Amino acid sequence: MTHKYKLHPFFDDSHVLTRSCDQEGCALSGEFRAPRSRSHLRDYLWFCLDHVRDYNERWNYYTGMDAQELEHEQRLDVTWQRPTWPFARTTTKSFFFHHQEDPLNIFNGATEDKNSAYDGHPRFSLQTEEGKALGVMNLSYPFTRKELKLRYIGLAKKYHPDMNGGSREAEERLKKINRAYEMLKKLVEC
Repeated sequence: MTHKYKLHPFFDDSHVLTRSCDQEGCALSGEFRAPRSRSHLRDYLWFCLDHVRDYNERWNYYTGMDAQELEHEQRLDVTWQRPTWPFARTTTKSFFFHHQEDPLNIFNGATEDKNSAYDGHPRFSLQTEEGKALGVMNLSYPFTRKELKLRYIGLAKKYHPDMNGGSREAEERLKKINRAYEMLKKLVEC
């Protein structure tokens, strides 16, 4: 023998609460929801099946938006309406000091020497191997493969031992230039 479980004797199984269709003049039950407006997407109208189909055919989320608002919506949709920020910064300035005053230019990492190889990129500061190589080649970041090659050819001609009467200093300088060229050539390929 099976028993039916009743929640409470107050509830009557024959009386089920239903919403009526929000379409004027419709007596059917409203089982399907539809948003009231673009600004109130969680506030719903309840319709019967025929009226919700009609409402969906006529309703357009983008009605009344100008071109600028449409572009803004498209940009937000790329990241599912979530805020974003860049993964990396191109300067040494910390994310936390981005909006802070820096009168002594400590966080920006700028140097007083205008001819330095450092041009705001942390990878090419004068303390790194890449920065030292830029100093040897007398280049500044950013540079192209063509600029690097032309600078190398010019420096190799200038400091070649045959052009300097077999000078030992010129030979050592050319070795540094060759090492710097090889290192920077690999960076440009990346």
